[in-house]
Amino acid sequence: MAESQITVVSKKTNRQVEFSRNFGETLAQAAEMFGEDVVLSTFTAQAVIRAQSSARAVLDKDDSEPDSAIAAGQAYTPGVVRRSGGGPKKSAYKALAAKVAAGEITMEEIQAQLSEALQEVENA
Repeated sequence: MAESQITVVSKKTNRQVEFSRNFGETLAQAAEMFGEDVVLSTFTAQAVIRAQSSARAVLDKDDSEPDSAIAAGQAYTPGVVRRSGGGPKKSAYKALAAKVAAGEITMEEIQAQLSEALQEVENA
């Protein structure tokens, strides 16, 4: 049976562990090992999270309608990768540059907020 390599990182303590775990090689083996109810509930939990993600991607757009988000969540199909917009996500730096270009924020304001955040991290 196939072993899954699992890596766990604690952001709180910055420690990491790695281990192997066998969950079966097929759906039938997984159901035999853990029971059909467990396999179905695990699948359903992941499918719900991914349907939420599809709806959230629409909600994250300022000009979107709630009905569009609902439709995106309902249209989610497990195993089908859907990329909205067709391209990679905008980097945080490009988003800040766009705000500066639009006059929404100044470089000085960005530097002040970054300095404040850095101070909070150093004092944590």
